[in-house]
Amino acid sequence: MKLDEAINLCRGTGLSGWEMVGYVNRLVNENMEYSVDIPFTMHRKAFQIGKGYCVQQAFCVRDILKTLGYRVQLVYCRKAIFKDTGTTSGHTWCRVSIDKKEQNVCSCHSDNYPGKVNFIPVSKVRKYAGPIVIGGYLGSIPVCFKRMVAGSR
Repeated sequence: MKLDEAINLCRGTGLSGWEMVGYVNRLVNENMEYSVDIPFTMHRKAFQIGKGYCVQQAFCVRDILKTLGYRVQLVYCRKAIFKDTGTTSGHTWCRVSIDKKEQNVCSCHSDNYPGKVNFIPVSKVRKYAGPIVIGGYLGSIPVCFKRMVAGSR
């Protein structure tokens, strides 16, 4: 599925508000297996391939929701603890605002939904914008390869 097809699918649901945000989150999760083996691939192509790591997935969630008219900000932290495995790693996800309520949204785990994610940021959460977009992308490539070799998150 292409990202534009996913956007059209969302438009056809009749959902709105947090229900739509949850739907988009599930849609990206179901269409993108969490994978670190294609770090050089842009997020739109990764979505079409059907797999990607946190940055690729977060960009897909952001693009879909922004196109649908939602306020979305990509954010990251340099260190998060993942509840299911106890591992620590940097992580990127979305923050969505509706009617002055902001919630974390991350499609990387099937149990996640708006406001409930499977990780705890333990370093400062920052906007994923400006120089970090390039630095974060380049920095994530060796991390992805390290995870791929280790066979873990």
